[in-house]
Amino acid sequence: MRQQTLAEIRHRLIRGQWPPNTVLQEQPLADELQVSKTPVREALQTLSVQNLLKPEPRVGYRVSDLALEDLAEVFELRILLESEIVGAATSRGSAPTAGENESALAAWEQETSFHEKLARLGGGSRMQRTVAELLQESARGMHYYHLPDRVLVEVLHDHDALVQAICARDVILARSLMTIHLTRIRESLMASLRQTLRDKNLLA
Repeated sequence: MRQQTLAEIRHRLIRGQWPPNTVLQEQPLADELQVSKTPVREALQTLSVQNLLKPEPRVGYRVSDLALEDLAEVFELRILLESEIVGAATSRGSAPTAGENESALAAWEQETSFHEKLARLGGGSRMQRTVAELLQESARGMHYYHLPDRVLVEVLHDHDALVQAICARDVILARSLMTIHLTRIRESLMASLRQTLRDKNLLA
């Protein structure tokens, strides 16, 4: 029950069900999920450690914002870490493979799944945990600031090129392709976020 509750709340956060700054409280959420307060309390505490929520005494937990600088930092870190990961995976010739019915997943789910698999193939346990947290923030960004269909197609095609470079054991090419891939997503999300801020008159 604890794991199911944590997974459900995390899934809703990543899918953007609760916009940034939404306040979540234990009892209403427990009632909604039809569970006791204990697994909800533990889930909210875990998600606050992962920076998806911010605890506020006597209020509850507030959904973390996705500020311009935060999103930029997420992708700067991903470029650094995942370039190393793909380099290690390429040295071993260990390429991610598509799972059953993966083509039926939403584009952001396919993107996240690919990078999770790559982290398992080329990173240690600490690296995997760090990348998993960064992927959560990236997925939230893809939900809040929608990528154009053209960019989504290009992003998924990038996976094929990365797999080919890994199988060819071309470390330099694989690292370069990873940087291009993540930069493409970052720039598109940043453009969408800037436009959203302009629409709200929060950015010149």
